[in-house]
Amino acid sequence: MKEDLIGLVAVFNGLIRRRIDLLVRPLGLSEANYYYLMIIGSRPGTNQAAITKKLLRDQSSVTRQIERLVKQGWVKKRRSTKDGRQSELFLTEKGQEVLLKLREITQQVNNEVSSKLSTNEDTILRDILQKARLDLD
Repeated sequence: MKEDLIGLVAVFNGLIRRRIDLLVRPLGLSEANYYYLMIIGSRPGTNQAAITKKLLRDQSSVTRQIERLVKQGWVKKRRSTKDGRQSELFLTEKGQEVLLKLREITQQVNNEVSSKLSTNEDTILRDILQKARLDLD
């Protein structure tokens, strides 16, 4: 009998999250919030609605994480000049300083996962995950 696909993906996700958490904790971050900095760092001026859509999380969870990151000095909010109801998000200097390290950690974990796969298997896995994601959206 084949192992449950959803179960395999859940375990794999948990292992990756635990590994990332171990690597970002010394920076004062967690696996739950480091990716917000990655998104804001790659898209300065983005807003919470865009992050909510990208992460497939509910608005209240995203709002709580953003508020924590603002309070901790990683992110700053600025009223949008286009729509005063929205806030644009930017990394603070502190956030900018840690961004390169977060990218290195992400690459390290990607390399750790990929090291167990052949180049062809790595490509196939990425293609399958992208296809499954698109089909579930």
